[in-house]
Amino acid sequence: MNEPTPLISVILPLRDHSRHAIGAVSSVIDQTYRPIELVVVDCTADGGYLPEIEALIARAPAGIEVQIISKKNCTMAESINAGLAAARGEYLTILDADDRYLPSRLKRCLAASKGGGIVVTHITPLDKNGKQLRIGNRWLADYDHVLIHHIAVYPSLSFLSVFMDIVVTPGNLFIPR
Repeated sequence: MNEPTPLISVILPLRDHSRHAIGAVSSVIDQTYRPIELVVVDCTADGGYLPEIEALIARAPAGIEVQIISKKNCTMAESINAGLAAARGEYLTILDADDRYLPSRLKRCLAASKGGGIVVTHITPLDKNGKQLRIGNRWLADYDHVLIHHIAVYPSLSFLSVFMDIVVTPGNLFIPR
């Protein structure tokens, strides 16, 4: 008997970094896991990037459902809340428009949650041009220091995140409903 494959909802709020949204949407479409529900919440004033996003979504493979919600000029929190309210998935994750998921992220998060736990994932920070931060960058050094030197002290990465503030973006989180 096959195990059920739960629906994972990815909330993508569009606001300040909408120009990067094509890469974010592509990273959801490229996931190795299915089924996925992508909930795009457009809070931009003009919806300027929606035609490009809609064209990309039209080519999405089977197993990816998309909702587009328009909430002009709302705050990021209102955008995320609207996406969460509309999401139908058993698991929820938020992807900022300027972030990307590696292709196996959702599959690995689901496995790590062991059917119900919150998962906090590592990030690879990029600069404003989309290039990985170089070794020696102060922010990257501090982030890696916390992970390397404190993970053994705490029972899990999720626990560590509460005490050492390593959740630097909502995209780190994978949450059961």
